[in-house]
Amino acid sequence: MERNLKKVERFFGKLGDIVGYVCILVMFLMIADVFFNVTARYFFKYGNVGLQELEWHFFSIIILLGMSYALKDDAHVRVDIFYEKMSVKKRALIN
Repeated sequence: MERNLKKVERFFGKLGDIVGYVCILVMFLMIADVFFNVTARYFFKYGNVGLQELEWHFFSIIILLGMSYALKDDAHVRVDIFYEKMSVKKRALIN
């Protein structure tokens, strides 16, 4: 039973790493999209609403997948001033 749980934990760990790589890829796509939009708008007087909407879709993917990746690596931002003063039980509840 414990061996199966280790396999499941390893699977979700690898899945979390893949999610992190997807976030990196989508971030680069969003940067390229914003760069293209700004360049096209200011130098060529060309704007594309579809590409501007695509930025929001990229951003939402980064936020939603990035939250799960940060939770996996315990990298969420917290206010440590309050967190350090809490009991172990309250810290576990927050985490």
